[in-house]
Amino acid sequence: MKLEELLDNDLFVFDLDRTIWECYNKYNRSIWAKQLLYPYKKLNDDLIEDDVLSQCILQPNIRDILKYLKENRKDVAFLSCGASLRNEFQPSIEMLKLFNIYYEFNAFRTLEYKTFSKYEFLQKLTNRKIVIFDDDVEVTESCKQLKDAIAINRYSFKGWKELL
Repeated sequence: MKLEELLDNDLFVFDLDRTIWECYNKYNRSIWAKQLLYPYKKLNDDLIEDDVLSQCILQPNIRDILKYLKENRKDVAFLSCGASLRNEFQPSIEMLKLFNIYYEFNAFRTLEYKTFSKYEFLQKLTNRKIVIFDDDVEVTESCKQLKDAIAINRYSFKGWKELL
């Protein structure tokens, strides 16, 4: 599937962890962005390191996806799980800002506790044709039940470049 085939939809919703970036501790074990510890150090445009040498790596070509959606005047949002902190202290928010993509999300920017239901949240958006990208099979399967929604599992394609 190509992104141009999805342009009939008006809202594109992204999960963050394991969907647009990967995070690893110093032992190369996968972790969540909410586990990253301040202060953060930007090593390059796509790599951030925290105080204990854990890293957050932006997936290749995600910037191109966001740019393409912006050029086509689509609403873009993130809907993900975060730590039990106010937004200004959320590691995920800081990662988005350090990667310089926070403002690419021009619709809503939502981080909730892990027990929160993305399906129930998105169900309340009426009259929207939505595309949801998430790495969690349970989320994508439940969101496929939404009216006017396309739910795509991040692992159903190798890399974001395939969608361009």
